[in-house]
Amino acid sequence: ENHPEFTEKVIREFVFSGSRKRFFTGIGQALAGCARDEMGEDAFKAHWHDIAFYNYIQELVGEAARIRPTQPMWQDAFKPFLEIVETLRPTDIWVCGVGLWNNMPYEKDGASFEDGPPPLGNPNEFNSGTYGFKKKRYRVFQSYHPSSSKFQWQNVHDYMKKALNQPL
Repeated sequence: ENHPEFTEKVIREFVFSGSRKRFFTGIGQALAGCARDEMGEDAFKAHWHDIAFYNYIQELVGEAARIRPTQPMWQDAFKPFLEIVETLRPTDIWVCGVGLWNNMPYEKDGASFEDGPPPLGNPNEFNSGTYGFKKKRYRVFQSYHPSSSKFQWQNVHDYMKKALNQPL
């Protein structure tokens, strides 16, 4: 079943209403480069106004944590992802999680990793590459999923600063 407003509702609840979830707190801290309590709620929320947040899998995967998407879910998710990339034209794409990184198509629907197939994400904390689509290039980097116990927002922040300073 399709829930087009689901992501917006979740963002409003867990970012802009002051509720806390590890996933959203981790993303905000990695973007800001400091702990949520140190930056204050207004600064935390401001960082979320600077990004576009997108759920790659466009359907509910399950009712509990650690339920993985099915192969058809991964396959069905790529075309809408490309549509969003074409519409928003980001300079950078942050892939949250090894599972998503490992399921990003190497070459499909006119999009491809320019440096060949991306390395499988596990066990590296970070991976990166350049995705080409419709004559535009996008810097893509992967970190552990922000809900993972392996996710360290300080490391992600430092990696992003370094990666974003590299020319496309």
